[in-house]
Amino acid sequence: MVELVVELVVEQRVAADREAVWRAWTDPEAIARWWWHELPGTRIAADARVGGEYRFDAAAGWGATGEYRALEPHDRIVLTWRWIDDGAPEAEVDVVEVLLTDEPVDADDAGAAPTGAAEEPRAAAQAVGTLVTVRHETREAAAADYEVGWRDTLAHLPAACA
Repeated sequence: MVELVVELVVEQRVAADREAVWRAWTDPEAIARWWWHELPGTRIAADARVGGEYRFDAAAGWGATGEYRALEPHDRIVLTWRWIDDGAPEAEVDVVEVLLTDEPVDADDAGAAPTGAAEEPRAAAQAVGTLVTVRHETREAAAADYEVGWRDTLAHLPAACA
């Protein structure tokens, strides 16, 4: 039986320019400041180049690993995604695309929770920030868990880019 593949989309506003957000996604030390940083013992390895690999391991034996497929500085990252359970990657290989676009950001929105769709900007004075859009193609059965995971993880990104 072939399982249906769906595209999960999660967005996060960040009150920082795309260069800072790019660094938070591609530099291992910067990634460690927000990706599961609240979990003691988390290990981050990332070789952010086309064909390079990444692996994020939580001490509890779960994590994610994959390969960078495309890197367009300050704009777009495409990578494969394999969930790790009990220390071993699952057989399924998903594709994740991360898009960074300029977006006016109010001070009130700097750490707002991730959303499923962009909201209209307010008329108040705004600085240019970054809208991070994560598109994750995965099995339908995994989509709900990944959505929770992406929302929880992305919620830490704004503080790491401040």
